[in-house]
Amino acid sequence: MLFVNDVTIRAGGRTLFDQVSFRLNEGQRVALAGRNGQGKSTLFRALTGSVGVDGGKIELDKGRRVGYLPQEIEAQGDERTAVEVVLEALGEVKELEAEVERLIELMCERPDDQQVIERYGRAQARFEELGGYDADARARTIMDGLGFSQARMDTKVAELSGGWLMRVHLARLLLERPDLLLLDEPTNHL
Repeated sequence: MLFVNDVTIRAGGRTLFDQVSFRLNEGQRVALAGRNGQGKSTLFRALTGSVGVDGGKIELDKGRRVGYLPQEIEAQGDERTAVEVVLEALGEVKELEAEVERLIELMCERPDDQQVIERYGRAQARFEELGGYDADARARTIMDGLGFSQARMDTKVAELSGGWLMRVHLARLLLERPDLLLLDEPTNHL
């Protein structure tokens, strides 16, 4: 699923990884251990493609998705609720929901417009295919499994402690259902 071939990563004038190679297969669970400042987070960011490598190659099987939970998450001034942040994982579902609503209004204005009716049918089918009708329930089920009360799900993320904020972002990742899940010190703040 993920192949790391002869990867070299340098930062701050020092070599963190020199020609490292490994492979992660589907279903495998792997831990990365090391002292602080040794490059574990940098390696994770390289695996997600958010930072480049100085040599070698990182390849992910076509169609596979990586989810990454960083060790530090900021929420200052964020007025969204915890469940709203989690639901952002389903961006296409939310976009389709808005499109379906817009097309319904358009069909009311132009009930005989075949193009609008066909666009509505395609958008509605894709919305159903992605599980749009039960998205909120799935998000809340995942959050419940992580210990959220109903009240805490509807709390603004700016008001949550670091531990609860970490759980919000973990729930978001779990809702996305990535093929590879990278957790960078997920018990921080818990």
